[in-house]
Formats: sequence, C-alpha cells, structure tokens
Amino acid sequence: RDVQGTERNSLRDRNRELATLLEVSRRLASTLQLDEILQAATDGVTRLHALKTAAVYLGEGDVLRLSATTPPLSPEFPDDLRRIALADHPYLREAIESGAPTFLEDAASAPLTAAEAAVTHLRGLRSILFLPLTAGVRCVGALIVGSVDGPVALSPAEVDSCRTLANLAALAVQNAQLYEAGQRDAADLERRIAERERTERALRESEERLRLALMAAEQGLYDLDVQTGEAVVTPEYARMLGYDPAEFTETNERWIERLHPDDREAVAGAYRAYVAGETPEYRAEFRQRTKSGDWKWILS
Repeated sequence: RDVQGTERNSLRDRNRELATLLEVSRRLASTLQLDEILQAATDGVTRLHALKTAAVYLGEGDVLRLSATTPPLSPEFPDDLRRIALADHPYLREAIESGAPTFLEDAASAPLTAAEAAVTHLRGLRSILFLPLTAGVRCVGALIVGSVDGPVALSPAEVDSCRTLANLAALAVQNAQLYEAGQRDAADLERRIAERERTERALRESEERLRLALMAAEQGLYDLDVQTGEAVVTPEYARMLGYDPAEFTETNERWIERLHPDDREAVAGAYRAYVAGETPEYRAEFRQRTKSGDWKWILS
C-alpha cells in the first residue's frame, strides 16, 4: 500500500507538472509582447517544483539585462545588478556556453564571486538552477530559478521539466524579437516611403515652378546628355524655334545642323574651354535656324 501511495503521489505530481507546462505554453503562445512572455516564464517555472523565485536575463553580447522576476524585485535591489557581465557570473556563463542546465545545490556553501554573492544575498537564494534560453542554435538569455527557504534536491526529471519550460520560453522570446524587428522594419519602410513621396512631391513642385518661370520669361531649357547625344527640352524651347513641342525631338546632331556656319567655331571653342576647366561656365551667343528657315539669335 505504501508503494501504491508513492506511485499515486508521483503520478499526481507529474500530472500537475504537465498541466502547468501546458498552461504556460498556451500563455507564451498567446502573445508577442516580450514583457508578457518573460513574466509568464518566471511565473510558470516557480509553479513547477520547490523553486519559488525566478528571473530572466536577456543577452546583449557579453552582458545580460534583467528583464523579469517572480516575485517582483525589492526597492533595495541595486541598478548595477540589473545588467551583469557573464565574466562575473561563472555558473550562469557555464549554462549559456554549454547549452545545458547548471544546478547549484546550496549557494550558502558554494564558492561564489562577489557579484554572485550579492545577487544570492539580495534574493535570499539557496539552491539555484541556471537554464539557458536556447532557440535553435541561438541563446537569447537565461532563466534562473531558485529556492529561498533552504536547499532542495532536484531529480533529473524535474530539471528536464524546467528545461522544457525554458525552451518554450526561448522560442516565444525569439518570435517576439522577430516580431519587434519586423515592426521596426515596417515603420522604417513606411518612413522612407513617406520621405520619398515628400521628395518627389517637392521635385514636382520645383519642376512646375521652373516650367512656369521659363514660360513667363519666354526662355527655353536644353538638357544635353553628352554620352548619348540625346537632349531633353522644354516646350518653350521648341516654340522659340517655331516648332510644335509635340513634333519636336532634339539631338546634338540636329542642334549642330541648325547652328549658323559662322558661329560654329566660337560655340565649339566655348564648349571646349568649359569642359577643360578653363572657364567657370559655358556661355555662348549664336544663331539657330528656325522651322521657317529664319535665323534667331540665342544666348546659351
């Protein structure tokens, strides 16, 4: 009868443990808010066994940042222990580097660094289980759970159940971080699209102002691509030479054909001097043949 009672108790504990893991997994899967996920992890792991205090540290390179605790931190908990260096916490570093839980049965009799002793004293810890938060091959931080009333012994099965919860939490943390990154990327993309639209709108407005100014001054604009020989001109330029803008297409060859023979050498000399850097600007006066065959003086 004693054996049967022990088996019933063991089965009851196992069912409670599985129910807790199921409840925590549902809570982790129900949100993409990082703070809610971390709190669910620390709350859940303290309900599994005799370890009643927990904390989550998330990785920032060789430094970890305290992100959630159960129960809440006391007001006396110093700020310098909220961000810790792995070099000062060898038990935690061992768990993260090995990817496996590290169990410290009694902190009161274990060799601790000054930083470990400070945290242990402030949290009143005795037995401590360090669990890496590993999602795939990436470790995102650590879940630390401990006893406070005295040292406890954990069976391999109990450590495994804590590790299962830590793995679930790690996946949820990774999903939340990916979601946050996606939100930032989307916001950045939206900002860049809005900026591009503002730039394009300003360019269109600037082009319209230039068009109106050229039209009011009865001046034409000639933009030559020296690589292709093709040019973009304003309607005023075409009208200035007597052409309908819809029928006018400009190229460098056509421009030279319309240039008065007596002006060609002067225009070419002004162009060569500008390209060679001998003059600060290209400036020339010449005659162009209009559509009717007349000559029109142009200052370019």
